[in-house]
Amino acid sequence: MLTVYFIGYSYYTNLNQSKKAVLNKLSAIVNTATSVIDGNLHHDLSSKYLTKDAITNNAQDSVYQTLHKLLKQIHLANNLQSPLYTMVYDQQKSTFEFIASSSKHPYYRHTYKQFPMALLEQHDTGGVLDTYESENGQWLSAFAPIKNLEGNVVALIQADQSFGEFINQARIELFQNITLALFMILPFTFLLFAYVKTTLNKEEKNHTILLEKNNQIEVQNAFIQEKNDKLKATKLLIEQKNVALNAEVHKRTKKLIESNEELSTFLYRSSHDIQGPLATLRGLCQLASKDIEDPQASAYVHMINDTTNKIYHTIKSINNVYEIKNKEIKAENVKLKPLINKISEAFEDDIKDKGITLSIDIHDNLSILADREIALLVLTELIKNSIQFSSRLNGKLPYIRIIAQQINEQIQIEIEDNGIGIHADTDHLIFEMFQKGTEHSKGAGLGLYVAKIGVEKLKGSIHLNTDNPHFTSFRIVMPTA
Repeated sequence: MLTVYFIGYSYYTNLNQSKKAVLNKLSAIVNTATSVIDGNLHHDLSSKYLTKDAITNNAQDSVYQTLHKLLKQIHLANNLQSPLYTMVYDQQKSTFEFIASSSKHPYYRHTYKQFPMALLEQHDTGGVLDTYESENGQWLSAFAPIKNLEGNVVALIQADQSFGEFINQARIELFQNITLALFMILPFTFLLFAYVKTTLNKEEKNHTILLEKNNQIEVQNAFIQEKNDKLKATKLLIEQKNVALNAEVHKRTKKLIESNEELSTFLYRSSHDIQGPLATLRGLCQLASKDIEDPQASAYVHMINDTTNKIYHTIKSINNVYEIKNKEIKAENVKLKPLINKISEAFEDDIKDKGITLSIDIHDNLSILADREIALLVLTELIKNSIQFSSRLNGKLPYIRIIAQQINEQIQIEIEDNGIGIHADTDHLIFEMFQKGTEHSKGAGLGLYVAKIGVEKLKGSIHLNTDNPHFTSFRIVMPTA
């Protein structure tokens, strides 16, 4: 009876002490983990993905991957058998849902069906869960709140120890003790007592060490809290400075916009005022070229006429820029082939004079969704650019090739020529205002700029293909009708 008493006493004492040690260990783990988990980061993750299995791979989301790696490090460092996990409470469903875990496979937003009520009762303080039942078995657990920078609880972290494994280990020890007692009942009674006492002392020592570690953790938590308070104060100061800076930026931006609008209106009105005298001057040049017989004087008139034409086209380009930027878009289905044919007919004389071979490969029913006037202006600038810089290089006949095709929900238009090309040092500047792609350009450097802002106004894009130095190719991508 004495042996049975000591065996039973040893078993239940060891069981209770081990249980306390396990709960203290789990409590220390979760309290330490809350000090290194970013509550704001966790809240952003749980707010971003609201459905079950929205995350199925630990590397699917960078924030989830960060939390997973942190939990896994804590899991491995403490030699836990069960995964660490975080969870949030869904008030509409009246249940907890899992978020991040140290497990190899995520179980994001799975429902914690049979959760202990202590999770709600001690939601803001944390605690330990003595032996309890859940849908996954019987457990010993500890949990702690995860807080954001404002100190609000955004989630819980829980660490578990399977009670089945725990009790099996205890039963194995009990069986060993009973077996030993059966072989050595009385002779080793005192040895057994000494063993129990030693074990209790050892557990007490472990408990004391664990308490010391908990105290150290509390000191570290206080230090971290102090740092967090300083960070909050610094963040508040930065936010105040940002508000003042944003106000100043808004004020200056408003002035800049007003100045730009005034300048744009001035240029537009000035160009309109100049067009009248220029038209008169062009007409006078044409009359003079017919009446003047002196070759030198005729040459001067021709030079004046060329200069007048350059000014006229520059002013027209400035008007085009203004009209594109201020025009209200009227989107409609625009058939592409008739539009290209209309432009080619306008340049028919120039194409013949330069001996250019023009090929158009566009399906009759291919349409774009665009403002007709802007689309006409964009394509005119690009085709005019190809005609202007055509050349008989290396004995090759000049050509212009226009191809269009539908790719998914977009129309891709390519305009290619084998002219003098664009210098490699300037190919990244050609779409800028007053930039020229070659020294042979006689224009103001506004044609490609007009094309670019026109395409962007139509929700499209334009690119220069620089893969092949033997030809120049522009690619326009626009929405299909």
